[in-house]
Formats: sequence, C-alpha cells, structure tokens
Amino acid sequence: MTFILVGCGADIDRRVTFYRDEAWKAEMEIRFPADLVALLAASPESLEAEIAQQVAEWEAEGAQVKWNSSREDATLIYTFEVESEDLELLNEIVFEDNATITATEVDGRRQINFSYFGSRNLVGANNDTLTLQGGEIISSNGEKLNNGTVQWANANGRMNAVLTEKSRSGFATFFIVLVLGGLGGGLWYYRQKNSQSPPQVAPVQTAFCANCGTQLSPQAKFCPICGYKQ
Repeated sequence: MTFILVGCGADIDRRVTFYRDEAWKAEMEIRFPADLVALLAASPESLEAEIAQQVAEWEAEGAQVKWNSSREDATLIYTFEVESEDLELLNEIVFEDNATITATEVDGRRQINFSYFGSRNLVGANNDTLTLQGGEIISSNGEKLNNGTVQWANANGRMNAVLTEKSRSGFATFFIVLVLGGLGGGLWYYRQKNSQSPPQVAPVQTAFCANCGTQLSPQAKFCPICGYKQ
C-alpha cells in the first residue's frame, strides 16, 4: 500500500548501511504532498493502521523496526528505521523483492554485491533517492559521495554496486574510549597526589636569654629585657 502511493507522486528517501556479518540498517522517509493526500482513498488514520500491520509482519520475520508519522503543513511524513541480519529481509522490506543482494569473500574481505531495478510501484515517484553505505565502495554506477557512500537520485535503469561491510565501531566509539581513558588517568593522578604524605615542616627554633630566661628570636644578639649579650 505505501509503495503504491509513492508511485502516485510521493517522495521517498532510502538509506541502507551494511555492517559486518550481513547485518544492516535501513532508514526510510516517505513524504506524501498535499495534493496526493487529497486523492487518498483511505484516511491517514486507516493508512497508518495498514502501516502498523505491515511493521508487525516485519517484526515477526525478525526485523527491529521503529517508525513515526508526522505532518509538515499538509504533507504527511512517515519515517522508518529497520535493522536485521537477513539480506533477504532487506530485499523484501526496502527493495520490494526486486533486488539481488549477496555477500561474498574476496581476497580475505567480505563484499556486498548489490543490483536493483526499481519496481513499477516506484516509477511515478516524485523523487526517489537511494543511498548505500559500507566500509569501501569498490565499484558502482551511482554517484560516489565519499569512500564508503554511493547514491542514486531518480535513477533510470539498474543500480549496481560492490562494497565492503562497515564496522559498527567508528570515530564516535574511539572518541568515547579516549575521553574515558583521560578521565581514568586524571582520577588516578588525583588519588596519587592526595595519597602522598604532607610535607614535613621544620620546627621553629627558639632561644632564651642565658641571664634572665626571656624568650628571644634566634637572631637576637642582646636580651631586650636585661641587655645581656647572647
């Protein structure tokens, strides 16, 4: 139901990240503009009920799904975040069972081989953007945004890519480890510093007059009381 409506003039943005061991995460945003909403045979409430039912089926197949609906003026916006470790399920949920996605190992590196031709349901989409992310884009016929990202916008024809899997531990994890290590080192230094014995203070020397016993400073040469020479 959702993809059929996309084919009627909605906008769709799909982003898929491939992780190690065939794990993946897909983020999708579908926007139904005001004129399309007016043509909906079903109400937004009934559409959301159908989406909720579809999400429940995805979860029953092993996917972890988060989704949300919102409005921007008269535009209906649906966002999905889906994760799993099943490439066939990725094909079903994100690519309408119209893609070929396989994992192979070449020269000791696992690679994702991706080939997709948009189904008829998406031909009439107003805008259709697909982004793939991995560790390294080895080859593709899309626009390479960086070393690990390739994108197709309103592509005509088949979309192909070969990319390696991405590690889930990136810069953010490194930064957290670095910060925690710095805090741990600072705490150790603080404890070490405060556990040291306080510095010993030399006792103040005291002198007394040999004649009358008056307390004198160590530097006194004469007693200020009796005048006796020290």
